[in-house]
Amino acid sequence: MQRNGRVSRVVCRLRKSWKPGQLVQGTVYMTFGMAGRTLVQGVVFIAVARIMGAGNYGAYAAVLALAMAMGGFVGVGAPVLMMREVARAEQPFGRIWGGVLTVMLVSMPVILVLYLATTWWLLPEGVGLTVIVMVGFAEIVCAPFTLSAIQAYQGHDRIGRASTLVFVPVLPRFAAVGILIAFEYIDASVNLLEVWSFLYVCSSTLSMIYALTLVRKELGCAIFPGWHEVLHTLKCGLPFAFVNTALKLYADIDKALIARLVTLEAAGAYSAGYRVMDLAMIPMNAWLTATTARFFKAGQSGLGDALKYGWRIVPLPAVYAVVVGFALYASADMLPHVLGRSYGAAVDVLK
Repeated sequence: MQRNGRVSRVVCRLRKSWKPGQLVQGTVYMTFGMAGRTLVQGVVFIAVARIMGAGNYGAYAAVLALAMAMGGFVGVGAPVLMMREVARAEQPFGRIWGGVLTVMLVSMPVILVLYLATTWWLLPEGVGLTVIVMVGFAEIVCAPFTLSAIQAYQGHDRIGRASTLVFVPVLPRFAAVGILIAFEYIDASVNLLEVWSFLYVCSSTLSMIYALTLVRKELGCAIFPGWHEVLHTLKCGLPFAFVNTALKLYADIDKALIARLVTLEAAGAYSAGYRVMDLAMIPMNAWLTATTARFFKAGQSGLGDALKYGWRIVPLPAVYAVVVGFALYASADMLPHVLGRSYGAAVDVLK
């Protein structure tokens, strides 16, 4: 009994003395935020895919893929520079934030024009202009502002608040799914793809307003810079913009190409399988998001220190990737039962 009592006291002392580091706390916060987002996104994905069918979902996925890829160039890398500058505390936040907003506002009209030209050239005729415009506005105007707000909190190493902003955008989309279901039952002749596109842009706008309001309230107002500073930001941010856009193109352009070269139904099945994998990757993305500002700090004294930091944190996400990869392969046959018979081809895609 005495021995057990001593063990209990030691365990209590260890629990009281153990304080998780900021990286662990940040990862936990971001994982919870992304886990909540994953659950809601999973419900939204299943509902939208089932209601619209593989053809309409393929059209939506193709437009969304192009819009997200083009949206990655908005701001020309300035939001990533902002994380670096905020993490290193080299300038007042208001000035950095003002520079980011200015560069984004300057680049957005150009990206929107390029997006409309690209969709007109690449997508098949079955995709309507209304859908293209609404999804494009959501991903090229609203999403970059929301993401920049998240990155502002990342730069301050306030991952808890960043995780809140990661989760918030899915809440209005969850409500939008209820409205979409109501439209399906009220009027069977309504174009569900156009209805969902409208609901999507409305929910994205609400999320953007909330994120920008929160940054203004908690981090400070923007101080807009002169044009010479804007040009300097454009020059420094360009490499980051190309990297970001290249990654999004690599991840998403296949959906638009399948819609163009095969059929919208094939694009829908492919996108459904890809979406399941994407949702499973969210915990790993949470880990990487929590470490971004720390990589900039580690790299302050040279690339070698940043690489050492990377090697130190890589084992956990590597193990997660292997385990989840096997789990996805084993459960792929369940997809048509969950999404509907039109998604039979998604099984091989996921595998």
